[in-house]
This record gives sequence, C-alpha cells and structure tokens, in this order.
Amino acid sequence: MADLVKSTVTSPTMKSDRKRKAEDEGARGIVKVGVQRRYHLDTDILECPVCFEQFSSLVYQCQNGHSVCSACHAKIRQCPTCSKSIKTFIRNLLAEKIVESLKSSCPYTHYGCRFMAKVSVVEDHMKYFCTFRPCPCPVSGCTDEVSKGHLPEHLEMVHEVPIRTLGFIEGNSKQNGEEFSMSFADQFVMLKAPKERIQLLVHQEVIKGLGNIFFCTCFEDHTMKYDLRVSSLARDGKFCKTSIHGALAHDIREREVWKKDILFFSRNDPTKTGGIDYSRSDLILSVRLNLN
Repeated sequence: MADLVKSTVTSPTMKSDRKRKAEDEGARGIVKVGVQRRYHLDTDILECPVCFEQFSSLVYQCQNGHSVCSACHAKIRQCPTCSKSIKTFIRNLLAEKIVESLKSSCPYTHYGCRFMAKVSVVEDHMKYFCTFRPCPCPVSGCTDEVSKGHLPEHLEMVHEVPIRTLGFIEGNSKQNGEEFSMSFADQFVMLKAPKERIQLLVHQEVIKGLGNIFFCTCFEDHTMKYDLRVSSLARDGKFCKTSIHGALAHDIREREVWKKDILFFSRNDPTKTGGIDYSRSDLILSVRLNLN
C-alpha cells in the first residue's frame, strides 16, 4: 500500500532567492500559482522485517542500516536482512522522523474506529482511549471479541443478560442506593441510569463448596467506586448478608484487575444463620455507587 506524502525541500539561500524573485515579479504585476512537489511513499519500508508491524516511535538498525522495531531489537542478535551478527543496535533517526511525520489510522479501524493522528498519538489513543478496542466476552465459553461500546448489546442479545435501571447512578452519590433481585443462576446483571447507556456489570461467580463472589466492572473509561451488599433468606428464617465498601469497578477490558475488590458470600456459614434456604433462591443486592 502506498500513502501520498507531500514534501518541499528548500535551503535558506533558495528561500532568499525565491523571495527576491517573487517581490520583483509582484512589482511587475506577475502572479504565479505555487507548485508543491508530490511523492509516493511505499509504507512497506516502514514495517519491521521480524514482526511485520509498522515501526512506532523508536526504530533501531544494524551496522549495515537495516532496521527493526523497538520490540524486536531486544530479542534478536542477528540482522534478519543481512544475517550479520549484531553486538550493538543504533537508532535509525531518519526512519523515526519519517514515521513521526506520517499520520496513521487506529489499528482498530475494522471495529469502527475512525481516529487518525501521528503514530505516537495513535499509540496512546489505542492503549488508553479507544472505545473500539476489542474486549473478550466475559461469559464463560464465549470466544467472541467485541468492542467495548458494543459489548452491552452483545451481552443482552446473545446471552440475554438482564438490565436494571437505577436512578441513583446519575443522582447524588450520598443516596443509599437501590435494591434489585438477582438469582443464583444469574452470572451477570447490567446497570444503567434512566435514558443513559449501560455503565456497570455486576459479576457473580460460584466457588464450588464455599459460596459465591460478587464484583463489578464498568463500561466507562475510568474506574467507578461502589458499595455492594448481598443478602438472602437463611434456613432459620433470618437474613444472612455481607457487604463490601469503597470497592473499585475497573474497565471491563482490564481482566487482570477485575477481582482486586470482591465480595464473598458464604452459602453455608454455621457461625451465622445455618446457611442459605435453597427453597428461596432469590438474592437481593443493594448497590450504592460513588463515581470518581
């Protein structure tokens, strides 16, 4: 693929001569339309020969001038182009300047992103801000990857995850929260404010022989602070409950930090009320959120 690159090469002397000529022609009433030279750049030359990805902000080269990307240069000891043994890589400053001067599209274009900017800006956009960055579906057994913006629709339409509308999400953070039902069979419940997009996903996972854990993740671009309480009717007719306060709901794409804050709900705690009454399988969750 070739991108069109515009370039004008001038020296200080050439600029001075052009200025004097333009002033002279202007005085004689001569007007010329400026012409800018145009070049085609084969962007294949800006691809790493090891991983075949486009060069980013740092480019390295062997003694013969063959370039590799920043990630690959730390893994190889032999040039992939000339096969020369490499003791020390040096930076390819010209290639870096060319890469930095180009505008690149976001790698997630095929998911719907239309962002385009300099390579260094695209890297930050892709890592921290792109809402089209693919997200593995959290439902066990589902191998689909969906952009974060379309994940709620996927969960609702494909997996029939229920949605609860809670007014306090958009209200005063000092309110006491609202209660909603959730059965033992529900792996997830999505939460949203009235007339707003879905903001939170409540997860329920079973720890065999012990009980259930609950935690929240968010569809926003920032963490959200929340309180969560789970209660259910026990065998002795009383309610057993547990709660967590000041927990953080992390970005749903950041799977490695999902369970930093969890609520553990024991189904059979003899020190309390004799465990859950399974004839009453409903769980009542009370949620209170404080947005960061």
